[in-house]
Amino acid sequence: MKNEIPNIDGWKNEVPATDGWKMSSNELNEKVKHLPLVVAHRGASYAAPENTLPSFLLAFKEDADFIEGDFWLTKDNQIVCLHDKYTIRTAPKQKNLNVKKSTMNEILKLDFGKWKDNKYLSTEIITLEKLLNIIPHGKGIFIEIKDTRQIFMFELQNVLKRTRFPHSLIRIIAFDSNVIKKSKQLFPDIKAYWLFDWLLTDKCKNMQSVVNKLISTLKMINADGIDMNYSPRITGEIIYKVKHEGYEIIFYDVNTPKEAQTLAELGVDAITTNFPGKIKASIK
Repeated sequence: MKNEIPNIDGWKNEVPATDGWKMSSNELNEKVKHLPLVVAHRGASYAAPENTLPSFLLAFKEDADFIEGDFWLTKDNQIVCLHDKYTIRTAPKQKNLNVKKSTMNEILKLDFGKWKDNKYLSTEIITLEKLLNIIPHGKGIFIEIKDTRQIFMFELQNVLKRTRFPHSLIRIIAFDSNVIKKSKQLFPDIKAYWLFDWLLTDKCKNMQSVVNKLISTLKMINADGIDMNYSPRITGEIIYKVKHEGYEIIFYDVNTPKEAQTLAELGVDAITTNFPGKIKASIK
């Protein structure tokens, strides 16, 4: 995941503190009434090649609640699962293709598995449509939209219509805040979370102001919540503030049981991890 600062009017404006920033000790220590969802980041990517069918199947075998994948549109309008714009990192020592400028047939000639382990030799790229059709009953998907072109959203509408995958089990995420805003216009019944890289605020001295700005952005784009990378700087007050305003809060880059247990106790809604089995077991 790579962060991009949103270009939204009002982002640089100071947002006044709102009621509810301070928590009472009772509120902070209140027992969590539900466990967070465990989301497999690019599948069980610790063991299998990221964003591929073997990785997603392993994630479900490890009892992940949702999988998360990154998606682009090919030259011939196929939505495919790949993190980078170019294929070279996960299909090394082969022809380096720009996904947006390549056809599905061209990309299918590449091997996306052997870089991870020889047992994944000849692993092909997977389309969103195929992926939706193999997700087990009751499990879901986080669709990270990397391709910000309008035609991507048009083709996403087509795929969702054809597959009839339950909208209640889909989450749309993106670093581009305008993508989230557009997705809520097109799919009002699908939850959409704005991705935010918390590390960008490490030098910020006024954390309250930063959180207020985040909430202001969520309101402007009609998001359902925020999905940010885990940081030791995260506190119960921050999580409470976001949830108090009516938004869900998710953390990614959560890869140790201690981090997961801490977030679960603080009442987060979902945890995204490369190790779904280990993390799921740690919060039961």
